[in-house]
Amino acid sequence: MAFRLLYSEMIEDKRKELQILQTSRLDWTLVRLLFIKEHRKSQAIKEDAFDMPGFNISSRDIARFMIEQIHNSSYIGKTPFISN
Repeated sequence: MAFRLLYSEMIEDKRKELQILQTSRLDWTLVRLLFIKEHRKSQAIKEDAFDMPGFNISSRDIARFMIEQIHNSSYIGKTPFISN
């Protein structure tokens, strides 16, 4: 609840972004995450289609997940949460 109060403007922007994607003819995936925390090496990526599986993820692992999605159609048109 506090997250929604503190970041209400950002959340509204994300809703608008999702509406634009949903009405487009593109194949899209909108990756959701909470906080970016740097790690020296890659860690396991936790994925969930509906809820946050953790609170942070490294930029290295965000990039790895996004690159993997180029050849993976399981999240096309979806908004997965990722974390370490």
